[in-house]
Amino acid sequence: MRIYSHHCLENRRGDLLQEDIPAKRSPNRVPLRSVPIGLMVALLAGLMFAAAPAQATTFVNNTAPTISGEAKVGALIQYDQNATWTPTPTSTTYEWLYDGVVDTAAGPNGTTTIPASHLGQKISVRITVSGTGANPNTVVTNELGPIAKGDIVFTTPPTIQGNAQVGSELRAGIPGLSPPGAYHGYNRWLADGVVIDGASGFTYTPSVADVGKKLSFRVTQMRDGFNDGVATSAETAAVTSSAPLTTPTNLHVEARTTTTLTLSWNAVPGAPKYRVRYSSHSDMDDFHSAVFSTNSGVITGLSKDHRYYFRVAVVASNGSTRLTPYTPSPYPSAKTALYQFAAPTNLRSTARTTTSLTLAWNAVTGAPRYKIQISRHSDMDDPRTIVVSS
Repeated sequence: MRIYSHHCLENRRGDLLQEDIPAKRSPNRVPLRSVPIGLMVALLAGLMFAAAPAQATTFVNNTAPTISGEAKVGALIQYDQNATWTPTPTSTTYEWLYDGVVDTAAGPNGTTTIPASHLGQKISVRITVSGTGANPNTVVTNELGPIAKGDIVFTTPPTIQGNAQVGSELRAGIPGLSPPGAYHGYNRWLADGVVIDGASGFTYTPSVADVGKKLSFRVTQMRDGFNDGVATSAETAAVTSSAPLTTPTNLHVEARTTTTLTLSWNAVPGAPKYRVRYSSHSDMDDFHSAVFSTNSGVITGLSKDHRYYFRVAVVASNGSTRLTPYTPSPYPSAKTALYQFAAPTNLRSTARTTTSLTLAWNAVTGAPRYKIQISRHSDMDDPRTIVVSS
């Protein structure tokens, strides 16, 4: 049996002609004239669309992500988890940036603690979302900074254990610190808020000089990238002497000038200082005060040839806290000198002739000159005066 395929030919005028052309039989080949034209168009269109790849979308950021926290060394900064996306991603990664550069040590988490190495820089985080149904997308949050120095926090204050007594050891308790890490610093013991020279360890034994004062312990801690942290313990009670203090005795005058009186008294064991009150009135009205570290002292600024009254008591090292009663009444007294120097002593004749006498006497310290009066009368009537320099 012969098979003919149906072809359409075009003549020179453009008319379609049909011609039957013999063809070999093929079991898989269908005569084109047997396929409807509509079906053929549909098949061709299907082939075209199947060959073109699908157009994929990218995750769209609807709400900008932000970070929050205090831009300080040691502070915790966190991503606020406030960003929204379309479609919803299934995975989020984080890259923490300092001045736009990734810090690989920060880790791929939504929180980070600012290290000291980034002091003065600005921090942000780069967020990448991914998942099914869309291509990954990356956005960068707002910046915080420049990063300032952090603050050292004392979670517990320093403390002092022991009795505030002369000769009794006190021990300081170490305070708690935050954030954790390595610190360096120094310590100081204080008496009434003033640093005690050389007292920098964790123990301190009060001395006589501390009697009447309140002690405290101050800690200063330092760390790279942080402001210095300073904390001070509560004060102790006023330091007491290991033995009871008594009122000084035997208050007396040892020397005098026209404007000064040198006083002395018996020392009191354990006394840090002494305070003398003096007045020109026997009832100590309108008195003045002077503080001395030893059991003697010079009262200055007095009036010539004037009587003064005195009393003395033991006081603390601050010179104001009285630790014993004053000398009881009646108070000792003495007059200032009428003259600037005391009279020379041991006046004597060391040689003589028929017309002269050689005199000598004990020198008076500081005396610029000496005046000698000579008379033939025992009452020194009608004296002759001689001035010598030695």
